[in-house]
Amino acid sequence: MGADPQITTSRGQEGGQVNHRAYFRAAFNHRYKSGGRDIKETVWMNCVAWGRTARQMEAARLEKGQRIYIVEGRLKQQERCDDNGNQTLAAELVVYQFAISPPKVG
Repeated sequence: MGADPQITTSRGQEGGQVNHRAYFRAAFNHRYKSGGRDIKETVWMNCVAWGRTARQMEAARLEKGQRIYIVEGRLKQQERCDDNGNQTLAAELVVYQFAISPPKVG
């Protein structure tokens, strides 16, 4: 986790159901060999969890630097228009299920 998750709650229209949201950035590491060399690539991604998953993240007291596994989720892409009128494509990972990674030993 690149930062402590931001946990927010909001009410639906007319005082309806309470919605829970956890927003955070996570690093995804990919390792492979190329030409006999070990290569490590890191990609940072915006992540969001809703409802029960967000409440579980809050209860787990996740914090910056902690390792988690994203067990299940989906990639959500949105087209956006920046201040100059240019179309951009933004992506975030919607997390459905996660697991806390055991701490590294050594």
